[in-house]
Amino acid sequence: MIDDTTLFAGLDTIPWGRMRHAYGRAGEVPALIRGLADPDPAAREEALDAMYGAVHHQGDVYRCTVEAIPFLLRICGSGRAGAGQVVELVASIGGGDHDGRLKGPAAQARDLVTAQFPFWCALAADDEPAVRAAAVKALRACRSRGSDAASFLRARYAEEADPAVRAAIVAAVADLGRARHAAGVAGWVADLLASEPDTRVRLTLFAELNTLPAAAGRLTLDAALDLLDAGYAEHGEPPTPAGFHTATLIGAVRERQEAADRLRSRAALDTLVRAVVNSFGDRVAERTALVTHLLAADDWERRLDAMYPTLHLAQGWRGSYQDVAALAGRQLASPHDELRRRAVRVLDGLGSLAAPPPTRWPRRSRTACGKRPGTTTTSRRPGRCAGRTACPRSARSRPGSPSSAMFAYSRSWPGRWSRRRCHATPVICSPGSANEPPSWCRSSGGGLPA
Repeated sequence: MIDDTTLFAGLDTIPWGRMRHAYGRAGEVPALIRGLADPDPAAREEALDAMYGAVHHQGDVYRCTVEAIPFLLRICGSGRAGAGQVVELVASIGGGDHDGRLKGPAAQARDLVTAQFPFWCALAADDEPAVRAAAVKALRACRSRGSDAASFLRARYAEEADPAVRAAIVAAVADLGRARHAAGVAGWVADLLASEPDTRVRLTLFAELNTLPAAAGRLTLDAALDLLDAGYAEHGEPPTPAGFHTATLIGAVRERQEAADRLRSRAALDTLVRAVVNSFGDRVAERTALVTHLLAADDWERRLDAMYPTLHLAQGWRGSYQDVAALAGRQLASPHDELRRRAVRVLDGLGSLAAPPPTRWPRRSRTACGKRPGTTTTSRRPGRCAGRTACPRSARSRPGSPSSAMFAYSRSWPGRWSRRRCHATPVICSPGSANEPPSWCRSSGGGLPA
């Protein structure tokens, strides 16, 4: 392992204070670089968050970002804990999978990263799987040597023992193939799909092959369902939490993911399901059938993993999604917190699709303020409709429909929305029913937010 003196030699001789990053002068960059090599994981996470937040803010590259690269490269090859995250940072600074023409400091950074091509090839055989996976991303950033990178990674695939690294290799080679930096990629991926023993790597192969122009339309819905069934048949242990806290964005995201995966035995399938569903592109009918199959499953993890692909599908492509919205609404009665949370987000994103209008109003339906649907009022009192506008509509909802499920959620979280704002929204239930609003909602004319 390289000692600190060698690792940071020359770091303090650079005039960092004369340079700028996203939030001002870059005088703190030496401390951040040292923090990336700190043995304390919390200190490393704080330094990494600051690097992404200021020195490489939203993918931007500044002069100080370019000047930091030589020191980041030393950390990458130092064998220290957290080196894989630094490799990913350098790959991102080098442009990642951006295929367009770069200018200024961004072009300088890409040239510096590409010049280290042999170094990334060596790291791709590192003892640590996280470093190997990150090195694959760095090779993916070497766009001017895309053909060489693809050839190296295809040869490396046969030697790689870790499934996660093999999946990263597949994604990198497929990306280079789509960008026309490598030839014959579709045939290579198809051959691996037929021979790869690991189910999760096969799901990656399926998703990547389904997006390659040479294989467009060849993969079927039944093949995707069979692969997903095989993936969910395998159980493992929930991911181990990192065990520390930092007041950073990266830390908050990590802790949120740890909480979401706490009870899961197949957490890795979350991103794989998204990739498989999205790989069908404009084949809306097949994507809808796929998410419907998952949302209707008895296994709560399948339903959980189908939530975000459902939202992306409905927001991105025209189609009939009332049945899908109803299935999503039913998840609000789930005992699993994460599934309920995602269901709320999906229904919120679906908007009017989550509550199609009824064909006729029930005879005794009343709005939150006690008025019949369609009547008007000029009352400005809290709990009453304001302005000469039609009162919010309310109607009986079918058990399990998105509207009744959303109201069930509102009953569970009475403090989630302001009572004063409730007057502008419908109560999705009817008096005397099982979903009759609680006293806090009735007294304020409350309901669900618009």
